[in-house]
Amino acid sequence: MLTHVEEDNIELTVNRFREQFAALSFEFAGRSVNVTASFGVTGFHGNELQEFGALVRQAEQMLYEAKRAGRNLVCASSRE
Repeated sequence: MLTHVEEDNIELTVNRFREQFAALSFEFAGRSVNVTASFGVTGFHGNELQEFGALVRQAEQMLYEAKRAGRNLVCASSRE
């Protein structure tokens, strides 16, 4: 959950986090490994509150879209 991020900067912000996460190395079974993550993003503007479950479902749909598109991506729902 992100707050106080301008709509135009959401994907940029989440992509920075994704890139920083992918740059980390972890020790596992005596080996150094890297992992990646995909993110699904949705949101709302101040007065147009939505039911939290609906927001989670929309973000989940975007997450699966990112995974289908190749993984290690950010997919955001469009605001039309």
